Amino acid sequence: MQNLFCCARHLQTPEDPKCEQTGCRAYDMTCPGSKLLTSDMDCTVYHSRDPGTMIQNMSLMAQQKLTIFIDEIVDLGSLFDVSLYGTWTWIPDEIFQRFDWPASSKSLFEPVPGKEGTAVWVFRRKCTPSARQAILEKVKRIIDTGAEEIQSENLDQLVVALHTFVGNLANGSYGYGHYTSEWDHLYQDFRAVSSVQREGYLTYAATLEVVGRQQVGLPTTFAEDYHCMRQVSFLEQLAFIAQHIQTDVPDDLTERTFSDQTIKVLLKSGKYFDRLLEVGGPGYDEGFSRSPNSEADNSVLWRVLQTVYGSNHLDAVLHGVCHNTGASASVSQVAFDDAEVRRRSCMDIAMWGNAVRHMDAFRRDTGDLIRPMVQALYTCLVHPNVSGRPTSVKEALLESIGEWADAVPPLHGESPWEYGRLAFLLLPCAALIFLGFSMIRMRQRAMMKRRCKPGIERTKHP
Repeated sequence: MQNLFCCARHLQTPEDPKCEQTGCRAYDMTCPGSKLLTSDMDCTVYHSRDPGTMIQNMSLMAQQKLTIFIDEIVDLGSLFDVSLYGTWTWIPDEIFQRFDWPASSKSLFEPVPGKEGTAVWVFRRKCTPSARQAILEKVKRIIDTGAEEIQSENLDQLVVALHTFVGNLANGSYGYGHYTSEWDHLYQDFRAVSSVQREGYLTYAATLEVVGRQQVGLPTTFAEDYHCMRQVSFLEQLAFIAQHIQTDVPDDLTERTFSDQTIKVLLKSGKYFDRLLEVGGPGYDEGFSRSPNSEADNSVLWRVLQTVYGSNHLDAVLHGVCHNTGASASVSQVAFDDAEVRRRSCMDIAMWGNAVRHMDAFRRDTGDLIRPMVQALYTCLVHPNVSGRPTSVKEALLESIGEWADAVPPLHGESPWEYGRLAFLLLPCAALIFLGFSMIRMRQRAMMKRRCKPGIERTKHP
């Protein structure tokens, strides 16, 4: 990939073979994310104005060179499981300082310590309600109308979308980020790029949460964006899970064929179930809490499962046993209801989904090892009475994902950004009111002085 990048850069800047001038050095590429051999490879191509042309040239060059050896049209994704992105999770400080953007665009970013100690730059505001709404609509769209998988990127569309997004940063069109409308404009253009990129998250919030915080460990706190980011990331994982159900599960799936025909979707979607756990959050104990006030209760997955399957039945029974001294019941006599069994099966999928994808034993498995996971998947997502309902088993799977999406708690309260904007708008009004009261007060004082001045005869009015 590094050789491919250098060759494509040389084609665009042939006058500078040693890449010593500003025009050539404006191009760069990093490949962050998981380094496991079983993971895909995501590379970010940087340029201050037009990263799309570089991506297009790299992709076309790979096709031209590789089709000599492979008797079909290939791309980096199908052959090497590599994706090239023009949108970024962060911008390394060395690259950020080279960008000749105006002060307004650079003020949209803030520095945070990188993994190796050097600073990287991320957007000051990471998430907006419009981003949450956009990914929620995508989940619903996949469930209702089918998969939206991009098998092969339309490079011309990608170049145009990137030229708009990065070009607006180069021109300062997004302003200083004082208003939510400016961030909505920025992230609308960001999503326009993401929607034509292969296998990428739709939103910046999910990209920063998964790649930045979970995989790379950026030591950043997200302040007022924290709740929005977690919810958007959760919905993004549901979108990919629904996508794989639509593409990898046959329409004629039955209870009898479930064990054999859902192994593929488990292998492909395991990492997305795993990311529902919000790795790195405080106070997690397999997603379950023994205290109603603990941090685990605030995880999106916990609250979703509680909404969909009801309150924790086991906790309620244990609370009664432990606080009723006259009770003769024991824990061994406690019987789980269907809701509790389904909730725990969902947690099993989330806990072990990534192991299924990466462990060699599972990858060599002929079905025996993964069969308990298949059973847990069925218990979690298929209604116990599916055989007596008009929906098919595949529809039942998608219906459950839709219920999870609907159960994501709403964002409560106004964002501090909105308060700041409101204060900014009301400031002139407050100043005018204060000025008016001041003028009235000054006039009253002048009249009092005039009345009290000696030698002035007062006029008697009828």
